[in-house]
Amino acid sequence: MNNNILERLNGTFRERTKVVQCFDSGIGAAEFAAGMQTYYNYIRPHQRINGMTPAQMANVPLDLTGNWWMTMIGLAATK
Repeated sequence: MNNNILERLNGTFRERTKVVQCFDSGIGAAEFAAGMQTYYNYIRPHQRINGMTPAQMANVPLDLTGNWWMTMIGLAATK
C-alpha cells in the first residue's frame, strides 16, 4: 500500500503549523485547515503533475490570473 500523497500533505501541513504557536479556538484551526486545503488544491503548483495545480489537472473551470489568492477570496465572497 502506498500513502505517499498523504505523507506529502502531512509534511506540507506540518511545515506550516510548526511556526504557528496556537489557535484561539477550534474555528481558527478549521479556517486555517480550509485555507491550507484551498492553497494546496488551487494555488500551489505540483511538480508531480508538471507544475499544474490539482484543480487545473481536474479541469476545474477557474480563471486564476494575476493574484490567485485575491481571486479566490473574491470568488468565495460572491458565493
